[in-house]
Order: sequence, then C-alpha cells, then structure tokens
Amino acid sequence: MLAQDNIQINIEPVTTSSSGIPIYHYSPLATAASVGSVEIVEALLSKGADINFGSTPSFITAIKNGHLKICYLLKALGANTQINLPNGEKPLELYKDYLYKFYDELYEFKQTIQDRAGAYYGYDKNKPLNIKDLEIWYTKLVIWDFKAFSRKAHTMKEIEELSEYEQNLFPEITDSVNIIG
Repeated sequence: MLAQDNIQINIEPVTTSSSGIPIYHYSPLATAASVGSVEIVEALLSKGADINFGSTPSFITAIKNGHLKICYLLKALGANTQINLPNGEKPLELYKDYLYKFYDELYEFKQTIQDRAGAYYGYDKNKPLNIKDLEIWYTKLVIWDFKAFSRKAHTMKEIEELSEYEQNLFPEITDSVNIIG
C-alpha cells in the first residue's frame, strides 16, 4: 500500500499508563472495521494504514462485530489473526463462530461469484461449493474489489498470483460442509 497525500495514519500515543504502557486513540482503521464501513477501510488501506495498529486491531474489531467482508479483506492482506483478547477469547475461534452464523450472507454471494468471478477465474457453476471453496472465491472478489478501488492495473499475471491464497487461505477451518448444492 502506498501512503498518499501526506495523510498520517499511525498516530502517536496520547499518554502512558502508570506502568508506562502507551495509551492510544482508537485506530481509524479499527474503528471503520468495527462499524462495518468497507469503503472507509479500503480508503485507509489505500493510504497506507497499518492493519495491526492499536491495542484492538482492525481484524478483531471486524470479527467481534460480524463484518465478514472486512475480515476477509484484512486477513488476506496479512492481518495478525493470532492475538488473544484480554478476556481470553481467540480471534480465530470467534471468526469460525461468525462464519457459521453467517450462512445467509455467504449464500448471497453465490450469484455474485457466478456472475463476476466466473468470468475471471473460470468458476464452474455446476460444481457445489463447500465453505473452503466459497471463502477462496469470496476473498478473490474482495481482493479484486480492493485492487479496483486502488486503481491498480488488472493483468492475467496479477490474477494468477492470487492462486497462492488458495494454498494458504484459512487453513484453520478444516470442515468441508457443502453449503451450496
């Protein structure tokens, strides 16, 4: 991501606690993620926002508020998913919980995937998709949208490079549940 227009994203600590721990304002990116504003998240990322900045990073706030598209985008772009919350909750466990709760939202993307991803990635509409498959296609769409937002050129090489996500994406979700017949 390239920082543009001298916009300051990584803010300084407001003060420090009695034990010397820096106290920050909320990260703008995390705040946008918490309220589900995909457009603002994309804008901040295009300006060079730090995905993992702040005591409660954007990926966690997106998970806790159930904003799946933002979760996919941040995770695909390298957000830290291994941070445990102060109350002991594990982000990836929360993520899986939300994933299973959001079947309806995932279903809605079947037609989008057929209409848009198929043209670019050879999606076979006759092949049932399981959760893993749907995540891969959904993430490709999110990345495609983000690249378009950032006005980056789309080339076949760029598209082919996305295949590495297929190999490494969401390995912690092992269930293969056929949710689309």
